[in-house]
Amino acid sequence: MTLIDKVRKTIRQYQMLDDGETVVVALSGGADSCTLLSVMAELKNEYHLKIIVAHFNHGTRGSESQEDETFCRKIAAMYNFHYETGKMISMSIPKGRSPEEHYRIERYRFLDQVATNCGAKKIALGHHLSDQAETVLINIIRGSGMAGLKGILPIRDKRYIRPLILVSKPEIETYLQKKKIQYRVDR
Repeated sequence: MTLIDKVRKTIRQYQMLDDGETVVVALSGGADSCTLLSVMAELKNEYHLKIIVAHFNHGTRGSESQEDETFCRKIAAMYNFHYETGKMISMSIPKGRSPEEHYRIERYRFLDQVATNCGAKKIALGHHLSDQAETVLINIIRGSGMAGLKGILPIRDKRYIRPLILVSKPEIETYLQKKKIQYRVDR
């Protein structure tokens, strides 16, 4: 089964998309999100989707962060998709919050705002099977009990969808190679 067939099956199984929807696709510029955008572009006509590309610049890697943003803008233009970008408002981490949690909260706030502004009901994220396994292991180590075994949900809050959730990292890498898709690597 090809990667695109796996994604189609996942979309059907979890009823992720409705015909004619507007979908915000989160694009970091990395391998996973570039695969997600390519797949969504491939499914665009099949589902009659309007795709909005959204990139959030955390600004944590100096000039590389700006290069990621420029790269994502070019990718969106290549597909002829509308592009939105946002930046961290404040780099100071609130007390009691880890940097990762703070960045995630800010990123989701941005994605939600883009979705609201564009009338999108869905936000597609590039989490995949390897992320799922990692999340379950971290949850077990943290002692989360049975609730932690569920890991990353394919759909959360009827808004956040993860079309790649049943696709492995090696499948993503093979797909990128086969399609000759460029992506950014976070050193």
